[in-house]
Amino acid sequence: MKRLRGARTALANFFASGILRLGSQLGPILWQLPAHLPFDRADADAFFLILPPDVRSAERLARRHDARVTGRAALTAPDGRDAKLRYALEPRHASWMGEEAAALLARWDVALAWADTAGTHPAATIRTTRALAYVRLHGSRRLYEGHYTGGELASWARRVEAWAAEGTPVFVYFDNDRAAAAALDAERLKRRLEDPSAGADREPPRKGNLPRRARPRPPHFRFRTTQ
Repeated sequence: MKRLRGARTALANFFASGILRLGSQLGPILWQLPAHLPFDRADADAFFLILPPDVRSAERLARRHDARVTGRAALTAPDGRDAKLRYALEPRHASWMGEEAAALLARWDVALAWADTAGTHPAATIRTTRALAYVRLHGSRRLYEGHYTGGELASWARRVEAWAAEGTPVFVYFDNDRAAAAALDAERLKRRLEDPSAGADREPPRKGNLPRRARPRPPHFRFRTTQ
């Protein structure tokens, strides 16, 4: 999104690219920022200002797309045009974890994503809205791989239950996708939430032929964080 600056056309292209076809099924929209992008109040405020508040507003913005989506644009939702759009932000620079950034996100009702990146990036410890809780679990020991332990899932389950008890919609996404760990861990968390009395579960056994060498980091993890 051009470091959040001048993003109106990019946003128009995004909403014109097919997402509106989800209509009433459209869930929260996540904006993930690179590790080299620090918090800038003016840039962030300007970006949040142009985010459409509902599906109908997103349709109007989508009509301002440029030639890159001409001929394949989807500009109308089939239903749910009055539905409010919910946004989450996953920044990866420590400056976004401060009070000023949190206050700005709270002002715009944007959820600060709680992301587990195996210590690679700063982790959020505050919530900025009660309208949405958004969790991304990329891996607790290695990025994108390895199962979460029963204790780790129990800890996340307690957070989810507490947030849900406040009436907050909670979305949890597992991204430790190597060897299908994400799908299996999602099922484990789901079972724990559905039946807290079931007791502790066990981490799925490691497949004997699974390589033990860590998966190379993708390019967007190679930026050096500046203070």
